[in-house]
Amino acid sequence: MIDVRITQVLPANTFKLPIFATVEYLKLKATNNNFGYFFNDKFALPYFIGKHLWIKRLKFTEAIISIKGEEENISSQKMFLNEVINLIDKEKIADIVAHPMAQCLFKTVPDKSEFIEWGSYVLNLESIKTEQEVIKFFPKKFRGAIRKAIKDGVTVSETNDVNTVHKLINDTFKRSKSPYSPSYDFLIKIKNEIRDNSKFYLAKKGNVAVGSLVVLFNEQGASALYSGVANRSFNCQNLIYFELFMDLIRLNVKKLDLGGARLVYRKDSKFAGIQLFKKGMGAELKKGYTFTYDRSKIKNKIFYIIVRLYLFLKGKKFEGASLKQTNKLINEYKSSQDPDIVVL
Repeated sequence: MIDVRITQVLPANTFKLPIFATVEYLKLKATNNNFGYFFNDKFALPYFIGKHLWIKRLKFTEAIISIKGEEENISSQKMFLNEVINLIDKEKIADIVAHPMAQCLFKTVPDKSEFIEWGSYVLNLESIKTEQEVIKFFPKKFRGAIRKAIKDGVTVSETNDVNTVHKLINDTFKRSKSPYSPSYDFLIKIKNEIRDNSKFYLAKKGNVAVGSLVVLFNEQGASALYSGVANRSFNCQNLIYFELFMDLIRLNVKKLDLGGARLVYRKDSKFAGIQLFKKGMGAELKKGYTFTYDRSKIKNKIFYIIVRLYLFLKGKKFEGASLKQTNKLINEYKSSQDPDIVVL
């Protein structure tokens, strides 16, 4: 049995934490300061809890972190996760363990969980030092889009105009029929409370805003959190990422995570286009697992009834949790070998 405890302050000798595992980020996401780390002498697992009416949903923000920065075997990680779930059950810490943040890639999953294979596109920046090396790093088609954006008069800069950044992101989420989008207040919190470890980019053509990107980073790596584009974007996203690369290299950041990637999706879905853009940037697809766990199946059902009703009142449709959508597609593919379903 592994001794697993909870703390809001990890030991001083803990390996440097990724940005989404920092206290500053966890505080932003938690309800009533309800965040922390499950930990023992080997591992740490950051989480926050959001409360929706009387339902407590716990979300992990990173996969298992080795406290000493050393690689640990899979069986040790599995035992740790099992003890984390046992502690959640015993202490009634949360009703639902929700789908972790998109960039989380677990090497194994707890026994009682529902899980799928999951991916994330990651760019290794360690070998890139100059602007010319950045340009050469991008595939030919991506470089062409950057040049086209510059030729069309698109400019990119960091900005304090959170309102315009948010509007572009929100409009993009609406066009893609995504049920969720970040609130303006949350972006303001990031800007104010993680100021030294966040970047807000705005692309303009003349005086018209055509694209935006929000990035969080520290020396462990950077993550593209939210992005948005206007209906006519003039390849602004390509130019934004070029400017981001240059900034990250100056800051000596070693990698950029472009966010989660479904490993099973339909060719005509929004995920196909998003993942094609990430792959077209030269990013490598890393694979692992993601999972959910329901301590209270009744509260989980109630939660999703509330979600469906809330979205219905806003004129949106809830298509189901990503894990269940993926499992449904996997079963369809197994039974029909449907050529319109992509399996990576």
